[in-house]
Amino acid sequence: MKSVLLFPKLFPLLLAILLTGGLTSCAGSASRGTTYAIDPDLKEFYNTLGGKDRFGPAISKLFTFNESNCQYTLDALLCHNPELSGAAQYFLYPLGSTLMSSGTIEAETPDATSLVVNGIPIYAEFIPLYKELSGASITGYPLAPAKMNYSQQRIEQYFENIGFYRNFSDAAGDVKLLAYGAAACADRCEFSPAVDAVISSSTIPQTDRVFLEGLEKLGDASIFGAPLTRAFLAADGMQEQVFENASLFTSPGSKFIHLRSVPLIVGLPSTPPSAKLYGNKEGMVFYAVDGSLGYHVPQLFDDFIADHGGTAISGMPIAEVTQLSAGEYRQCFENYCLRYATANPSETQLTLDPIGASYLAKISPADFYGETVVISPSTVALKVSEQYHLLQPKQMQQLSITLRSQVNEQPLVGIEAQLKVSLPDGSVYEGIVPATMANGTSSINVPFLEAAPNGSILHYQICLTGIIAEPVCAAGSYVQMKLP
Repeated sequence: MKSVLLFPKLFPLLLAILLTGGLTSCAGSASRGTTYAIDPDLKEFYNTLGGKDRFGPAISKLFTFNESNCQYTLDALLCHNPELSGAAQYFLYPLGSTLMSSGTIEAETPDATSLVVNGIPIYAEFIPLYKELSGASITGYPLAPAKMNYSQQRIEQYFENIGFYRNFSDAAGDVKLLAYGAAACADRCEFSPAVDAVISSSTIPQTDRVFLEGLEKLGDASIFGAPLTRAFLAADGMQEQVFENASLFTSPGSKFIHLRSVPLIVGLPSTPPSAKLYGNKEGMVFYAVDGSLGYHVPQLFDDFIADHGGTAISGMPIAEVTQLSAGEYRQCFENYCLRYATANPSETQLTLDPIGASYLAKISPADFYGETVVISPSTVALKVSEQYHLLQPKQMQQLSITLRSQVNEQPLVGIEAQLKVSLPDGSVYEGIVPATMANGTSSINVPFLEAAPNGSILHYQICLTGIIAEPVCAAGSYVQMKLP
């Protein structure tokens, strides 16, 4: 790359950016629940595939489906259709398209030696297992490239019939199977997979509520891209959420949004400030950062910054404009980078550079999530309490939660909950309990509910939200009373 100062002649161009380790199905926290014997009709097929060690136990009885006799295992749906001929009688049902996770970001493009099937590359570490399972005849075709699932801390790839994954914390090549069968049979099978194999129905991080009001004040908050993580409590005590193009943080309880200095953290190139050479006549705005020294910012970039929170959001420039390739330019500021691509449609020529993934790669997952927890009654302990057992008019009820890991008794941070208060007439008062803080606690205020008759006992339930393997709820009650 070369750093260029956009002279008047150049400025119009800018305006015109596996299986090499062990394989198990039940790693991590143990699977548990009701299991069954493999039906004799499927037993030989099941054992040929690797049996329980590879596909987990049977978690349903045999049932008839689409003229086939089928049975769920932890990781797949095994079927036999006697109307078909030869080896085609036995097959894995294609569960993948209905289970495939989305909202994650692609892993690095595999190198030229990687296997590509139907135009989709298979992640290098997954190729040995894919081949061992006879390729597409057992796994089915890949449905999408491998993904980095930050919510569940794993690399994963979905195929038609089964799915592969490796936890970030696992050794390279330690490939396992996603719990396809348990996910597809969740409403009929009494079995819970290991938490690291769970296919969550809510793996797409959403913009955390703590940031929503502050983002609305910035105008078009879509410039930051999609969230890559849920909100978490950072090491400095700030609430933070990483997006595709930036990382946002705020003080607990504050509505003011700030951005991490991601370009500096990930080590993007910077250049020393220099003297002013160009100004408005040349389509430039000079940002002084050190006395009379500073950087030249194209007017188009300056307008964008002004429309999106000013330098309080962008930070000051750290380099002059850099030409990345023919017709593509980038300029980095303290908190984000702007990219201009002349070949793009006008509405997408000027965008933020997608540097969020590099930031995530730079920091340890433990730094921004602590212990990643898939919520289930076996992994977390939830307690609720109310400030007043007897609530009177003009008082505000405070309902509190305390959340701890059942593994190590440590407080769990950054997990929200849903509140429902049931009124005698059948109506429900609802609210969101904010994400738990460093001590694992959070609370929500509930007003005196005038619609409830005097002396009503109000029952409430608080259920955790997030990466849910099984619901985790706790209940309580209090009395509303208008005293004489």
